[in-house]
Amino acid sequence: MAEIGPDVLGDEPGELLLLMGFAVVFFVILYLY
Repeated sequence: MAEIGPDVLGDEPGELLLLMGFAVVFFVILYLY
């Protein structure tokens, strides 16, 4: 369980940051253009 815990916690925030980063770039492009 000790190995599975950090794996799940480390994986989900990574995907969330990637999704948010993509959304931010998308909105910035829409705002500028």
